[in-house]
Amino acid sequence: PDTNAPFGLLLHADRFVFWVTNTNGPAPTVQTQHQRLLGFPDGEVNGRYLRQLLRSFLPLGLPLVWVVLTLAGLTIIGAQVGFFVLLTALWERMSPSPLPLRHSANIIAHAVTPAAIVFTVYAALPLTGVDLWLLYLIAYSVFLIGATTACRAVPPAARPD
Repeated sequence: PDTNAPFGLLLHADRFVFWVTNTNGPAPTVQTQHQRLLGFPDGEVNGRYLRQLLRSFLPLGLPLVWVVLTLAGLTIIGAQVGFFVLLTALWERMSPSPLPLRHSANIIAHAVTPAAIVFTVYAALPLTGVDLWLLYLIAYSVFLIGATTACRAVPPAARPD
């Protein structure tokens, strides 16, 4: 065990060592625990065992991780849409020809995708000093204002022939 580290875990092929350094007393003491790996296959942890463990985790773990990340993303998008629908509803009250709430919610929900794409592209690039949340908000606002204006624009009257 490393006495300079406050705690640690050292894995061997047939055992592991865990240690904690207590510094509450006048002299630091190191508590160490040795544990044999008898419950593992042949009592040995090697690359083959870890690969087998990873292969057994992937069919169950990846779909679960995907579902959790998808639900987290949908929750964030839902909260954002709810906030902007409330903000737009308050803004539309002052407008002479307000959009129905149903149209506003549709526009706000669909404006998430282009802004998310812009955010993802810039997040993938190795840029430093770029405020990605501000960039996302700007892209979202551009699409939101553009869609609202497009929905409110009155088409030119048809010319009689």
